[in-house]
Amino acid sequence: RLDPRHTRRHPSMSVLPPIIDSLPEAESPDGDVLSEPFLATCRLVLPVFDRLGVAFAPAKSDVSGNIERLAKRAGAHPKLFDICLEEVSAGTQASNSGCCKGLLWLKRFLEFTMALLRALEEEPRTKAMKDCATDAYARCLKPYHGWIS
Repeated sequence: RLDPRHTRRHPSMSVLPPIIDSLPEAESPDGDVLSEPFLATCRLVLPVFDRLGVAFAPAKSDVSGNIERLAKRAGAHPKLFDICLEEVSAGTQASNSGCCKGLLWLKRFLEFTMALLRALEEEPRTKAMKDCATDAYARCLKPYHGWIS
């Protein structure tokens, strides 16, 4: 978990408090992830990519596309996982244009973003943002991008 005190000290991280504040709304009392609040929280992550620079524009586009793909089905599925269960029941969960893969890639990009932001909040920071991003990519995304060296 990111330390909110650090996000308030660094103006470039001022986009984080609304994300952190919105997280409890994305979980039901039973522990289910709620589709609409979760996707609303994910939309709050998009400005983080803007703050990280133009190199992150493709990642922002991918994340935004996955959010919108899920949003098209969220109205009929208050619980996020029910979207995937429906695809599994239909045998379409492996489709590259389906929500299961969209949610999987969204999860991976959120993990990448968290790893990057954790590295950037370290005190004292000894690595440049590019090196932090490279390390986060190597841990969170590179295993799934076998075609990128």
